[in-house]
Amino acid sequence: MRIPFGWLKQYVDVYLTPKDVANSLTLIGHALDKPIFSQEGDFVMDFEDRGNRADVSGVIGIARDLAAVTEEKLKLPKLSEIPETNNKLFQPAIKVESDKVLRWRAVVFKGIKVEPSPDWMQKRLKSYGIEVINNIVDITNYVMIEFGMPLHAFDLDKVNEIILRSAKRGETMVTFEGTKLSLDENDLIAADKTKPLTLTTAVGGAESGISISTKNVLIEAGLYHQATARRSAIKHNVRNETSNRLGKYLHPHYCEIAIARAIQLMKEVTGTDCEEVSFDYYPKKEDSLILKLTKERLNLISGEDIPLKTAGKHLEDLGFLINGMDDKNLIVSVPYFRTDVVSEDDLIEEVLRIKGYDTIPSYLPQKPAPTKLHFPEMELEDEIRDILSKLEFNEIASEQIIDIEELRKIGFLLEESTLRGEHLVKLENSWNKELNILRPTLLLNFIKYLSSYLKQGVGDIKLFECGKVYKVNPNKKGYEKYLEVRKVGIMVNSDFLTLKSRLETFLLELGIKNISYEKEENFLSKSQKSAVLIYDEQTLGRVGELKQKVVGEFGINEVISYCELDLRTILEFTTDNFSGEVKTSLENLVSEDFTFTVDEHFEVGKLVNELQQVLDITTSIIFVGVYKDEKLKKDKKKSVTFNFKFQIDKSNWESKKVKRLWDSYSHSA
Repeated sequence: MRIPFGWLKQYVDVYLTPKDVANSLTLIGHALDKPIFSQEGDFVMDFEDRGNRADVSGVIGIARDLAAVTEEKLKLPKLSEIPETNNKLFQPAIKVESDKVLRWRAVVFKGIKVEPSPDWMQKRLKSYGIEVINNIVDITNYVMIEFGMPLHAFDLDKVNEIILRSAKRGETMVTFEGTKLSLDENDLIAADKTKPLTLTTAVGGAESGISISTKNVLIEAGLYHQATARRSAIKHNVRNETSNRLGKYLHPHYCEIAIARAIQLMKEVTGTDCEEVSFDYYPKKEDSLILKLTKERLNLISGEDIPLKTAGKHLEDLGFLINGMDDKNLIVSVPYFRTDVVSEDDLIEEVLRIKGYDTIPSYLPQKPAPTKLHFPEMELEDEIRDILSKLEFNEIASEQIIDIEELRKIGFLLEESTLRGEHLVKLENSWNKELNILRPTLLLNFIKYLSSYLKQGVGDIKLFECGKVYKVNPNKKGYEKYLEVRKVGIMVNSDFLTLKSRLETFLLELGIKNISYEKEENFLSKSQKSAVLIYDEQTLGRVGELKQKVVGEFGINEVISYCELDLRTILEFTTDNFSGEVKTSLENLVSEDFTFTVDEHFEVGKLVNELQQVLDITTSIIFVGVYKDEKLKKDKKKSVTFNFKFQIDKSNWESKKVKRLWDSYSHSA
């Protein structure tokens, strides 16, 4: 925001140099964006708007802060009274056909003469860096720079009516600068019966603009949906003083102030008063925000004892109204121009800004710093990454925003917005129309990654990801309505039994053994090769071999197995022994294969359960495969091979346990 020093002094009598003024403003949050420079015989200060405050888009907003910090009086410019509002009698006829219009205020001037604006106005506009046009356009620009509220002027002889509506796809408009814009239904325009007149949120049109022959003028102050204003400006590459301000959260009362100031300047500059009727569309009036500032919170945040009387004085200097005060509380009414102040802590920030951040006392901490911070979920994730990496899995990190149509492709969506009764979290203002929901599962991204690897000729693929999935809790409101659930996903391009074996090895490393499986039929996995993982009567997750129609949409013709586990549930069963360190090392292991001969209908899972019950938690079991030759077929038998990895210091003892079990099966065979 550029602030000409001479213009600033119209509102605050300060006997400071431009450099001293800049330093004073820097201390309260307005840092210079570039060195002070000279323009049109005035010093110009260019400040950053770090707080994205709407009020400091005008010179008066900066002047108000300067007056507060220097304890000088703020001199506000003169405003004229606005004529009585009568929308039915107002001419031209104005229709509002969009809910994106928050307020629209207008007055009419007749019999005006378009000529150059006075020297004092031209000098201030030029020092700011705005081109001087004529007295009417210059007045609208002057009010915008002064208060931060854009105005627009129509030549009434070129406009028979004004309709505020969404544009139609294919409509075009030529701006006053001569640029042709192609509009669509996401743009908000002012139009007549046949064509667009202005892109209300960004720029005026050529056909309805002010010219040297203009005699009758309508001046309007319009406020619109902020996101719509920003999107239109970005889409059409119209980044100017108007669009920058309308993209901020301006209060509707700015329209009232801006029109009142425009009437006053029209009287002073053109000698013309407005017609006796004004227009005001204001469907949802906003009341003043009332906040309570407690002494307890003020002292806690500031670190010192600040009297409420002092706090109230600083707030009043900034334009806040004090509605009541006692020993413990301050009741504060937030002025319309401070839309950024919405909480008690915002009030405290304002008090400390004006009091001076440099006056806040410094103290050494009364308690020693913690020697070690403990974040169980993060530490568990680190352990999971370490274990799976040593099991030769590769980690992926995928996007959390996905395309709902791709979920449909794999058959994931049973209804429009429902998955197993859980509503999807949809984005209202997605930057990309195709990426429109937060992922309810890690599965989709796994399939896309695996498809990419297969196309590159990668053979043995083992992937995992620790990440969030999202769902809606319909029984909650506000922020609590949206749930983040941390999951662990594992995918391999091999069969169900292979993944099941590797999964059990992984869980053993976490201290979870003797898990059980319950068969589950679902729309993603093959009915005989999918299960729910149960441990201590709780569901850890699901594992299954994916159906071909699920993976085939992404060009995959191989057998793919997938598992998704709930991290918080895993944490419940690892907390007792969890120290944030990997409990077992997968390095320095002794590997040994054993083949068991069993009946051909014998369930392999039963054998795995027996092995898990007799073996140490540090021993990993990996299913290798099933073998049948002619002799085994004749005897109705099969050979089942497992690979065992023993800790080197326990290998002899653990190996003997396996051999004893192996002997028992061999004798029974």
